[in-house]
Amino acid sequence: MKFQKLQGFSGKALALFLAGAALFCSLPACDEDTDTSLPRTTCGVYFYGTDARRKTVDSLTVVALTDYGDSVLYQRFSGQNISLPLRYIGDSTQFSIQQGEHLPDTLTVVHRNTPNFVSLDGGYVMNYEILRVRSTGYAIDTVSVVSPSISTHEQENLAITYP
Repeated sequence: MKFQKLQGFSGKALALFLAGAALFCSLPACDEDTDTSLPRTTCGVYFYGTDARRKTVDSLTVVALTDYGDSVLYQRFSGQNISLPLRYIGDSTQFSIQQGEHLPDTLTVVHRNTPNFVSLDGGYVMNYEILRVRSTGYAIDTVSVVSPSISTHEQENLAITYP
């Protein structure tokens, strides 16, 4: 096969054009996974002692329990609060929460999902309303709903009390 030289293109210009086209084609498309400017909705969980004062937990491990596999969200975490993502599909989300060497508790959050349109490019953001919450109670003393509405504003939604 014989290639003819294109009119008006030198070999160097053609090579630069092809290199630029290859670079452009290798750039990732903008989607929800790469666009960090989209608002996210997470459940704000704060920790308390039995004296009703905020408590710093040590060595906290949180795992999201799903039908398709478990995901570690926090491992050996120390702090006073965490943010937990809730499921887009379904009406409940379960987590395994273990503090230190205690038996892990299963935390179940039953919620109502409400899609909220953001824009044509951004699509939808899921807002939630917590209907009820329960825990197995191995290490967790109580779980209470502070604010049932979960939107893109970071706030305290659940309070977990440890003895």
